[in-house]
Amino acid sequence: MSDLKDILENKKEAVQELERQLGIRFKKKELLLEAMMHKSFSNEVNTSFSNERLEFLGDAVLGLVTGEFLLKHFFEDSEGELAKKKAAMVSEESLAYVAEKLGIEKFLLLGKGAQKEETGRKSNLADFLEAIIGAIYIDRGIRSARKFINENLIKTRASVLKKFFDSKSELQEYSLAKFKLLPKYRVIKVDGPVHSRTYVVTVELNGKILGLGQGKSKKNAEKEAARKALERLFKGG
Repeated sequence: MSDLKDILENKKEAVQELERQLGIRFKKKELLLEAMMHKSFSNEVNTSFSNERLEFLGDAVLGLVTGEFLLKHFFEDSEGELAKKKAAMVSEESLAYVAEKLGIEKFLLLGKGAQKEETGRKSNLADFLEAIIGAIYIDRGIRSARKFINENLIKTRASVLKKFFDSKSELQEYSLAKFKLLPKYRVIKVDGPVHSRTYVVTVELNGKILGLGQGKSKKNAEKEAARKALERLFKGG
C-alpha cells in the first residue's frame, strides 16, 4: 500500500506548480496532493487515499459560503428562489467552467483508463475543484476558503448567471435594444392575508405576454416573471 509521502516525493513539482496556480501555499502539501488524486489514479498506485473525502467536505464549505453570499445580496428572496440560485452557482457545469478558467485540469491525477474517457470530464473537474476547497479549508481555515470561493467562483459566475441575479435589468436591456420599449409588468392577482401576501405578475414585451411570476412581494414576482421571459426568449419561444 503506497503512502502519501511516497507519492508526494514523485509529484512534488506538480503540487508546487498547482500551489502557484492557485496562489495559495499549503502547510500540509499532502492535502493538496490528495485533492489532486482521482480514485482511478489511487487504484493504480495502490493507495487508500483519493480526493473523494475532500470533495465531500469542499461541497459543504462551498454550500455554506454560497449560502452566505445569497442571503446577504438577495435578502428579499424566498427559500425556493435562493435554492434555485444556489443550484445554478454550484452546478457541475459551473464548477467545471471555473476549474477550466483556473487552468487546473492538467493537475488532476487520473488513472490511464479514466484519462481516455471524455464523458466524465466535467464531473471530474467539478469534484477536483470541490476537493481543493476542502483542502484549503482544512489547511488554512474558513477565511481562506471563503476568499478563494468568492474570488474564483462567485465573482466569475455571477455575471454568467445574470438571468438569475438581475433578470429585470437584463430583460429591460433586451427590450430597449430590440423594441426601444420598456417591459410592462402587471399584477393580475393578490392572495393571502395582509401579513402574508402572494403576488402574481405578468410581464409584457412589445404587446406580448412572455412571462408570469409569483412571489411574496411584487418585486420578487416581477423578477420571476422576467426570468421566465428570458428563458422563453432564449429558447426562441
